[in-house]
Amino acid sequence: MSAQRDNRALLGKLCVIVVAMFGFGYALVPFYEKICEATGLRNLARADVVTNTQVDTTRAVRVEFDSNVRKLPWRFRALTPVIAVHPGEVREVTFEIVNTTDRPLTGQAVPSYGPQQAGQYFKKLECFCFAKQTLQPGAPGFAGCSWLEMERETANYRDDPAPK
Repeated sequence: MSAQRDNRALLGKLCVIVVAMFGFGYALVPFYEKICEATGLRNLARADVVTNTQVDTTRAVRVEFDSNVRKLPWRFRALTPVIAVHPGEVREVTFEIVNTTDRPLTGQAVPSYGPQQAGQYFKKLECFCFAKQTLQPGAPGFAGCSWLEMERETANYRDDPAPK
């Protein structure tokens, strides 16, 4: 009987661990959001601070816009997928976004950069990624993004379903 009691005690402990792990995983998302809010990391809703506005006309940098969609039935593309820009130059690129469903959908663009370290040099002044976008069925939407290019990189904008 001792072995059966030990097995039940072990099963109880393992169940407690599983429940605790699930609870930790569930609480991690709001905890992460609060840390990002407090530290200013991953704040998509505000423009970047620009400290240098001198344009380096002696060289040009190639910027590629890789637009893709995750879990949304949208078509999403930069009207000009590749541009040449001088470091320090303010540029604007327009994106076309089309909802391919028969109902309105809301999503939000999430910018990322390649190589990853280049994100610190890419300063967004005004961007559609600052707010959620609601698109009507079949109607194309056009969104602009103004930014200051500091170095060479690829800007990747991915449209995700907007958080509730």
